[in-house]
Amino acid sequence: MLFRSDLNHIVEPDWSFRRIVPKRSTPAGASPWEIFMEDARGNTAPLSHSGSGIKTLLLTLVCLHLVPHAQGDEDLSHYRFCFEELENNLHPAVQRRLFRFLREIAVRKGCKLFLTTHSNVVIDLFGNDDHAQILHVTNDREKAQVRTVSRSEEHTSELQSLRH
Repeated sequence: MLFRSDLNHIVEPDWSFRRIVPKRSTPAGASPWEIFMEDARGNTAPLSHSGSGIKTLLLTLVCLHLVPHAQGDEDLSHYRFCFEELENNLHPAVQRRLFRFLREIAVRKGCKLFLTTHSNVVIDLFGNDDHAQILHVTNDREKAQVRTVSRSEEHTSELQSLRH
């Protein structure tokens, strides 16, 4: 399954999942269905007992895989995806793998990604990328301003200010 393969591409070598399985849960008062993650050793854990980081990864992959499938148009070049601060609750190494994966998908499949971030990992990753554009958005409570951050040496301080 491509979905699971992409998830493993992002999380390995830290984790590896053999299956993602919906199961009927039995505890009283609980939701009747639960998603279980089965690791490479056969251990299973309910998604509700997992951290927010893995849920963020799953929701991102749902947007990339399942939404186009459900809409009957799997040509990702027809899509614009907006993701807000995906780096929250992710280790910096997982952040790098996630954003490299997203870049690879955007370049290979032709979709457009709009990302908001405060992460220096993301800014460092895309700061000199010819396929990326970094916009600095400010708001003084009266108006919002957007400006393109240049990649030239003279504007290094602009990138530094985005990290704070």
